[in-house]
Amino acid sequence: MKGERNAAAARTADTERAYLDRARRLLAAWRGAGGGEDDPAGFAAWLASRAADLRASSFRQYRAAAIFAMPRLFGDRPETWRAVATLARPRPPRRRHLPPRSSALKLRHLPREDWLALETHLRRRAVAEGRAGGVVPAGLLLAWCRATLITGLRPCEWEGAICETGLDPPRLVVRNAKRTHGRAHGPTRTLLLPGADRATLAELDLVCRTARRWAAAGRGETLRRRLACRLRREARRVLGEGRRLPSLYTLRHQAIANWKDVHDGIEVAALAGHAVTRTAGRHYAGRRRAWRRPAPPPVRPSAADLAAVRGPKPAARPPAGTSATAP
Repeated sequence: MKGERNAAAARTADTERAYLDRARRLLAAWRGAGGGEDDPAGFAAWLASRAADLRASSFRQYRAAAIFAMPRLFGDRPETWRAVATLARPRPPRRRHLPPRSSALKLRHLPREDWLALETHLRRRAVAEGRAGGVVPAGLLLAWCRATLITGLRPCEWEGAICETGLDPPRLVVRNAKRTHGRAHGPTRTLLLPGADRATLAELDLVCRTARRWAAAGRGETLRRRLACRLRREARRVLGEGRRLPSLYTLRHQAIANWKDVHDGIEVAALAGHAVTRTAGRHYAGRRRAWRRPAPPPVRPSAADLAAVRGPKPAARPPAGTSATAP
């Protein structure tokens, strides 16, 4: 099919593995509901029937995974391709209201008072645990959270980051995630840290080295999952039951919101690793969620990253002590 060939050209190997894994889980659910062993038409009809119970974005993800994987799961034969064509038709209209779930429940900003309470709690837990903190000690989680609030790294980007503390100014060199199809402004980005003290640099280096060590052992995702679980557990203790709780990615949202209060759009995109300025505006917490601080955060983008971002260039700022409207 022409559409399948065009879609395949835009997919990465990681995406294809994720599609196949998701399709296998869908196939297991269908068979658990009474589906047959070798019935592509039945599987396609079952998935299409679930459209009314799923949000549009979820159904699109399930359908894309199934369309990709069905020839691999059921064989490259006419019956399979007829089922794929049936599934590729427009989804039926949604027939009822669906409660928020999944991404709609993710916390996209962390109020400063909640962070201060959580930070104090984690510091106390780290002191109490000492060296017996388990696989994911509170001290590591605290360092990871504080490092992310400064640098805004995605959780998966720490394993490809290097903290260069011997340079002036110190810097963090990051291998950009989401580099395919022009989504990042380049293969790497460099965050300059002129205002970072020794304790901050030590925490950044600890997080980088820990993430690289776990990734080298093939357990990078395991580390992130354990950190996320412990963060959720400790946040529940501090913030209480029934609250929307922060995730590791919430900290990136908050870092970008904080940057928006002190940096222009080009600078925010360069720090975040985005190719264009509109990404941060559309998909991340807004400036009104920023923590008001008397001084900017100790991180700045490199000149090369600024030049690589596509978007409207900010107007020149007037010299200090002059009016922007003066003749």
